[in-house]
Amino acid sequence: MNETLNVIKRRCSVRSFLEKQVPDEALQAILEAGSCAPYAQEYTRHFTVVQNKALIDRLSEEAKAAAVLMDVPHLAALGQKKEYHCLYQAPTVILISAKEKSVAPESDCAAAIENMLIAAQSLEIESCWIYFTILAFLSPTGAALREVFKIPDGYNPSASVALGYAKEAAKSSLCESSSGVTYIY
Repeated sequence: MNETLNVIKRRCSVRSFLEKQVPDEALQAILEAGSCAPYAQEYTRHFTVVQNKALIDRLSEEAKAAAVLMDVPHLAALGQKKEYHCLYQAPTVILISAKEKSVAPESDCAAAIENMLIAAQSLEIESCWIYFTILAFLSPTGAALREVFKIPDGYNPSASVALGYAKEAAKSSLCESSSGVTYIY
């Protein structure tokens, strides 16, 4: 099997990270992979790299506070868990923002995220695709957070990627598929 397919099959979400920072060279390669992803319209996504632990912790706390206010029981329950850190103590977080007025903003961001996840795995850096953080930007403090995290005008945070080195080994060397397939001939 070719190496790209092997990397894709090995990639699993990691939810427990060491404090060890992602090297700049690897981070740049991951960001470049995200930039090379397909898109429906040019300039529809923006990446904000956060490596400041205090800001990462703040983002997690703000997202938890927003979740508690939501009328979604499982999200509110997560928000109430004192020990829950939605970014799993990752040393690097990339916020992916979508241009408000574009053809397919979520698809453009999703393609970039997938490229970043695969690139990270190829560099032996673990990752996790996280939506929960976006709740912070939908909260009453969202406008202030947009300034803190330097989200450009005309863009909305769409998802985030936690990056780092795993505290624990993955449960299996190959992740199981969660997709069904129907063939029509």
